[in-house]
Amino acid sequence: MHRSAVLPLRPVVPLLLLALSASALRSQTTRRKLVERTVVDGITCGTTGRAYAEFHASGRLSECPIAADTTIAGHRFFAGTWLRFDETGLLFAGWLSRDTDLNGIACRGDGYKAWAVRFHPDGKLALCYLRTDTEIEGIPCLRGTFWNEIRGGTRTAVLFDRNGKLAQCQAARAFMRGGQTHKKWDVITAAGRP
Repeated sequence: MHRSAVLPLRPVVPLLLLALSASALRSQTTRRKLVERTVVDGITCGTTGRAYAEFHASGRLSECPIAADTTIAGHRFFAGTWLRFDETGLLFAGWLSRDTDLNGIACRGDGYKAWAVRFHPDGKLALCYLRTDTEIEGIPCLRGTFWNEIRGGTRTAVLFDRNGKLAQCQAARAFMRGGQTHKKWDVITAAGRP
């Protein structure tokens, strides 16, 4: 997610809970710069530069940049992608080092703390921002850009349900669906209602 982005009301509650739990986890983590490749919980972390890798109180990995292209939770991530793990070792979020195909969706990747991706506990994609306007399940979804975040009320994150189906996106253009007309900027939910 872009640094200044705020999500719409509908996904705010679950994402707020995720943020609060992440905040609680962060308060129980330790931070350390990595100056060489370091293997933690089977993940090969790269150097962190000016940023810090984080570790849960138990010593388990919380977040770091991966050192090489790696497959985790069924996804192929490029070197330099920062991944975040919960206390049990499940992947739940990250910042892609470059645009990456996740569950068949081309998610925007501009590096650490730029555009976030989130995952469901089973590893399926839960949230990403698109580099280009993309049709998903017949709905033209708006790409994530700084200007679209400002213009669109910060609702350009594309959300997916636990089955990998589109749950919500902002319309990239006017379109008809099920006899209903939708305008550009409408927030389209799984039921197809703005």
